[in-house]
Amino acid sequence: MRFFYAKSFFIRLFFSTLILAIVMVIAVNLIIYEQLNLNYQERSKQNQEQYTRLLLKYFTNAMAEHPAEIDRECKNLSSETRYRVTVIAADGSVLGDSLVSPESMENHKTPNRPEVWNAFNKEMHSDIRHSSTMEVDFRYCAVPVIVDGRVAGIVRTAMPVVTIAQGEGVIRQILLWASVATLIMSAGLGLLISWLWNRPLKEITLAARRLAGGELDQKIHITAGTKELSQLAGSLNEMREKLAGKISQITSQRENLHAVVENLAEGVIALDYDDRIIQLNAAACRLIGIPVAACLDRILQNAVRIPDILDAVSRSRTHNESVRTQIRLDNGNILDVQVYSVHDGGDNDIAVLIVLRDMTEAEKMTAIKSQFVANASHELRTPLATIRAAVDSLKLEGAGDASMFERLLDILDRHTRRLEDMTNDLLDLHMVESSGRLSRRDSVALGRLRDWVLNNFASKADEKKISLAVKCSSPEFVFSTDLTLVHLILQNLLTNSIKFTPADGAITCTLIPDEDFLLMRVADTGCGIPPEFHDRVFERFFQVSASRSRDNGNISGGHQNGGTGLGLSIVKHAAMKLGATISLESEPGRGTSITIQLPLR
Repeated sequence: MRFFYAKSFFIRLFFSTLILAIVMVIAVNLIIYEQLNLNYQERSKQNQEQYTRLLLKYFTNAMAEHPAEIDRECKNLSSETRYRVTVIAADGSVLGDSLVSPESMENHKTPNRPEVWNAFNKEMHSDIRHSSTMEVDFRYCAVPVIVDGRVAGIVRTAMPVVTIAQGEGVIRQILLWASVATLIMSAGLGLLISWLWNRPLKEITLAARRLAGGELDQKIHITAGTKELSQLAGSLNEMREKLAGKISQITSQRENLHAVVENLAEGVIALDYDDRIIQLNAAACRLIGIPVAACLDRILQNAVRIPDILDAVSRSRTHNESVRTQIRLDNGNILDVQVYSVHDGGDNDIAVLIVLRDMTEAEKMTAIKSQFVANASHELRTPLATIRAAVDSLKLEGAGDASMFERLLDILDRHTRRLEDMTNDLLDLHMVESSGRLSRRDSVALGRLRDWVLNNFASKADEKKISLAVKCSSPEFVFSTDLTLVHLILQNLLTNSIKFTPADGAITCTLIPDEDFLLMRVADTGCGIPPEFHDRVFERFFQVSASRSRDNGNISGGHQNGGTGLGLSIVKHAAMKLGATISLESEPGRGTSITIQLPLR
């Protein structure tokens, strides 16, 4: 078989055609032979039944006039025909048989001879069964001898069942010679077809090999063959032209993409499915301090020895998602590392894409701003303390103009509180934004967090006649987190809700854990926030105008009572510090709901 497939297309096509012809000739001959044999057997059966009916007329008279001569007549008939003739009396005894003496034969009126048994029921019947005496299959045909409406006897004939191959040798000869002639013609036809197809296909094969080798400047010319082969050659020529155009276009695009990637300020590293570096730009090599020759076409772990980058790639591979992290290198630089798991469903060789950004200057600017806020806040604490002491003294000692004195005290008190709130908010914001602060891991019971909310905010809500409800489905649930940041988030959310919810309103704080997250939600029935401000309420010092907020303002802090506009900014940065997500739902006049999803792992 291996030798056969190693041969040329011409030989394989010829032998394939020849084998197909042989199979078809054999199949057709078998079908013809089977049909002829069935017809032969049916005709033989009909002849036997006709002969048996003739014998019935003869032996009906013989049984009535010369019953003693029946056996002799049976033996005379067998010498002239190939049938075995048996005459059976009404009681089943044999009166005559063409081959055997009747005295030696057993009674035939038994169920194991179906043709005789059915004949006694006045029916003509045939049956084929094996004869133990002759060791061949016989077809038996029996008819009843009916006299005066009763069965007076049975006439039965028997003949060996032979196939057409045994009975008609001439048909075998005809089929054999017809098969030989058909195979000879098939072989000649196969040679002709093989020759007609092989030559142009050989030309097309050579041209296709040239195309595969990159020779796109030569056309295919077919001088012989069918119209279909000419069309195939034309299609290959068209493919050659399109392929040349596509290659030129792809080459140009690849060069443009390479130029863009090389001139990016961000570092780009592309990995294949085996974590082998297949592409990187100069910025990536500069940021991680490794030359191109030491990285390209090498396993990432062998080229880049920065554990945080390797860990980010591993997490992206494991969870099949994008991973973002910031790392500090040994030289003090800060890199923002984003790892993307690429799955486009195509034949893309890139499995993981790593983008590196230098965040050193941005972090320095953030640190400078944070330090300014901290310094300004600390500088304000001393005069604020002095103002507070003076206000307290004035309230205790009194003054001449009582009404004016009270107004001044209220103004001083209100503004002092506003400055204190702003100072505290600035310090809290500095704390959550500070990159140097490491998150603590405190073991917290959810019931303890619920009690903290009620102890610190229930009385404040009662002062404004606002109902405060805390929903905690699993108070015994224990999780690990930075409790200071969690307190800071809830404190700002609840303070804002109490501040901007009118009397007879309601606030609901929900604490629900599941396997991966702790859901913290604070919802109120306050005035709500217009949709156009949803994206800005988390900015520092942003406040919705008083004309929109009316008496109660909104949750961001813009209200007549002088909010700082830092509450939700503190919540946002504290949530980012914990790796949590924050979402806001609000409609003017229907209240506000803010949800924090805190990861537990």
